[in-house]
Formats: sequence, C-alpha cells, structure tokens
Amino acid sequence: LKNPFASLLSISELMVDSFDQTEEEDHKAGFRKINQSVKHLLDLLENLLTWSRSQRGRIKYDPVRFNLTSLIQENINLHKLLAEKKGIMLLSSEYDQIFAYGDRDMINSVIRNLVTNALKFTDKDKKVEIKVETGERNIEVSIVDEGIGIPEEYMSKLFRIDEKFKSTGTAGEKGTGLGLIICREFVEKNGGEITVESKPGEGTTFSFTVPVANGT
Repeated sequence: LKNPFASLLSISELMVDSFDQTEEEDHKAGFRKINQSVKHLLDLLENLLTWSRSQRGRIKYDPVRFNLTSLIQENINLHKLLAEKKGIMLLSSEYDQIFAYGDRDMINSVIRNLVTNALKFTDKDKKVEIKVETGERNIEVSIVDEGIGIPEEYMSKLFRIDEKFKSTGTAGEKGTGLGLIICREFVEKNGGEITVESKPGEGTTFSFTVPVANGT
C-alpha cells in the first residue's frame, strides 16, 4: 500500500509547490496522474479485501444455475467505455443462451478481472474477445487479447502470492498482482481450472472452466 500513497503524495506536493509557475496543460497532466494513482489504489484495496475475505473463509460459495451469456454481456457493457477510451475493439463470439452452474458472483469477478487485464495490456486498434466453448460437462470461457503478451519467465509467477513482479499497462496502468490469484481461487472453488497461453508481442489467452448447468 505504501507505493501508491507515496506516488499520490509526490505528485500532489509537486503540483502545490509549482502551481503558479506551470501551464494549464501541466496541471491537467498532474491531475491525470493523480486520477490514475487513485484508480490503482482503489483496485489494490478492493483486491486485498476480496483476497483477505477469501483466505478467512468469509466468502460463501453459493452455487446456482445462471445465464452465462447474460453475465458475459454485462461485462462487455461494463468495460465498453474503457475499451472505447483506449481505442480497443471489445467483443464476444455469437452463441446461444448458455447456462452454467456455480457461484455467479465469483464467476463475474473472474471475468471482470480477466477482461480488465486484457484491456490494460492491449494497444489501440487491437482486439479483445470473449470466446465460449460448451462441452458435455464443462464450459470453457476464454479471454483472448492481441496485447503485448507475457514474458516466459513471468508465466510461472502469475497465480502465486509469494511471487512479485512489476507490470505496467499500455497506457501506464499499474497492476496489483492480486487479481489473477483471486481468479484462480474462485475458479477452483467452482470446480474448474484456469490456464494461460501467451506470446510476447502477439497476445495472451486466459481460459477457465465452469460446470454446465443440468438441463442445458
């Protein structure tokens, strides 16, 4: 938590000390940096709270039959503004109504985290797509991006709380490192598994499975 606060303090002090000597555009740039730092801090606190509650068994697993198609569309709508702001095409494959069995809130958190990450590490004029494949017992959801990719030496560290590495998005966004750890825990609690494939400079695909609901 120390680094985000230190960054906020440094930027705000600089703006206060030099406010009368700087141009309007410099003021705007400073405010943008503060806004970015606040968003990063909010993400970090939210993920820390979620992870802490999960570790203490405070998040109850509540499986239900739910419409996965609608849940994916909700996340498309939620991230639409961010995608447009970065000039990224965000879409999902066309498919019939698909129903899954699991904790809807947990699966929503997984999709939200993975889509946010995909947008964070993808450049303008590229694409992020959510794909779904239905099997006999499980549904596989994949978030496919045309982003910067993940270096091979980082792949084994992605889902581990005891490993730390810095990650910066294509617009300077900071990563907390907790989002993927939460994704793994939530997917496993729902009886699924999460995998990743990536090629630096070409893109990344995160895939996870969730059980098919009976009667679908």
